[in-house]
Amino acid sequence: IEFETSLNILFLKSNQLTEIKVSTFQIFYKHLLEIYLNFNQIKKIESYSFYKVNRVSFLDLSHNNLKNFENNTFTGLYYLE
Repeated sequence: IEFETSLNILFLKSNQLTEIKVSTFQIFYKHLLEIYLNFNQIKKIESYSFYKVNRVSFLDLSHNNLKNFENNTFTGLYYLE
């Protein structure tokens, strides 16, 4: 099953998320411009999780449990402000 969306803003604030995987944003990669992941419980973000969402200009990871980042965690985020 192939699924595509034209979603521009992904708002996942306060959803008790604990991890971001490489496949998390796969279906949003063409149009996504803003990602709000603040006020979750994210402890880990896999390498290359944002690789395909290269149009994103805003990413909010504030108020999570992030301590360390893997190599290439933010690879692909060329337009972050």
